Amino acid sequence: MAYEPMTDNYTRPVCLGNANSYKDIIDKGKKAECYITGFGMQETEFFQVQYNRHLKASKVHVVDPQLCNNLMYYQLDASYVANDAMCLENREPYAPSNRGDSGGPMVCKDEHGRFKLFGVTSWGMSGADKNAPTIYVNIIYYQEWIESITGIPLT
Repeated sequence: MAYEPMTDNYTRPVCLGNANSYKDIIDKGKKAECYITGFGMQETEFFQVQYNRHLKASKVHVVDPQLCNNLMYYQLDASYVANDAMCLENREPYAPSNRGDSGGPMVCKDEHGRFKLFGVTSWGMSGADKNAPTIYVNIIYYQEWIESITGIPLT
């Protein structure tokens, strides 16, 4: 890194997850402890929307890739889930990401109880459709590239 990242009371660096930790999260299913955060839009009364002034957080569940493709096919009549993507469930009790959340983090506790970054908000169905998952970039897909650029193994 050319310079030290700036941190304060509101910003901190996060470690990147790795393939072994990601497999553990998939194996745990809904028992995995994963969260998203963002300032995205929220519905107010009469279906008006506004951006949040305060950072929101929600526990999320990573959906099995095959189930995700099936759900997206049902919604869009096509499989739109790329190999570098992961899906997060929108059904209660999970709150979906929304407009304004793109680029936001999805972190999970790894097998050692440390939060690590596994996903980055990418896209979802209009209006946060509760029957369609939200799509996140799966950083594990880019693990080899990240390691080659940084020279730091993510194992």
